[in-house]
Amino acid sequence: TAVRIDLTTGHGSGVGLGGGVFLTAAHVTENAGTITVKTQDGKTGAAEVLWLNHAYDVSLVYVQELKDRAGSPMSCAATEVGQEITIVGNPLNTEFAQSWGRVSSFGKTGLENLDKGLWRELVTLDATAAPGVSGGPIYNQAGEIVGILVSGAVSDRGTFGYSYMVPSTVICRLLGRSA
Repeated sequence: TAVRIDLTTGHGSGVGLGGGVFLTAAHVTENAGTITVKTQDGKTGAAEVLWLNHAYDVSLVYVQELKDRAGSPMSCAATEVGQEITIVGNPLNTEFAQSWGRVSSFGKTGLENLDKGLWRELVTLDATAAPGVSGGPIYNQAGEIVGILVSGAVSDRGTFGYSYMVPSTVICRLLGRSA
């Protein structure tokens, strides 16, 4: 299930994997200071960063107070161009908003992870994402996690209807899971 990640400097989004473990974007948790995870039913707990990976912008946090919570299932299968997706996150001052779109392309984007170098692997989505949705889950139609959101397409000319996710195939590799 999607969660809100509250920080001393702002907020982001994440998703529960079960057993108190939550997945989010590394740029959300890096240098975050105090981290609190809030569930959709209002339960909260202090989070500890277990690890983060800059190259893929993925982070895991643990919340002792939420260890009995069930998590969302993760698909370790590759997504396909045209596949319908749902993004859940916390854009700006809105909590647990949903948006819909499709997988639109694979490959290099040339996007840089906040001066940490180019992201190693991203999937482009034809869905708009606002600040605060970073780390939020991307679900397929079966309700399985197929990635996490790490960036939206923004320029000095405004926001565009594209966003980028780290695919679950990468997350599964990092977690030692297989399809």
